[in-house]
Amino acid sequence: MSQADWNRNLYWAWLHCLKALLTGGGSTDGLPAFMKTVAWQDKQLNTVLASWSQLRHDTILYAKQSNPMKLDDMEPQTKMVEGYVEPVPEFYARLLALARMSREGLTAMKVLSKEAQVRLETV
Repeated sequence: MSQADWNRNLYWAWLHCLKALLTGGGSTDGLPAFMKTVAWQDKQLNTVLASWSQLRHDTILYAKQSNPMKLDDMEPQTKMVEGYVEPVPEFYARLLALARMSREGLTAMKVLSKEAQVRLETV
């Protein structure tokens, strides 16, 4: 598929993001040792399949009204969760493009709340 095909809508753009997690076969020079293992490849495949499954679920249920959780319903997090950001720059570049595409499209349709617009503008 061409770059234009991958970015024709949010669904395909998200799949394009996920594809970056699966593209092996490239040079492994400079990658941490754990990213060169079969276990890592399995983890990446599980990540992609889980995200794709959720994307399909959301797409199928798109016509139904959602009942989003309000911020008041969430308990405050007491301690910052420490984590590790995986070094997959192509994935993050595509994810940034997807966030910008979402912001531009939703702004053009005038369906963004002020809060959502502020969150998307920080990307």
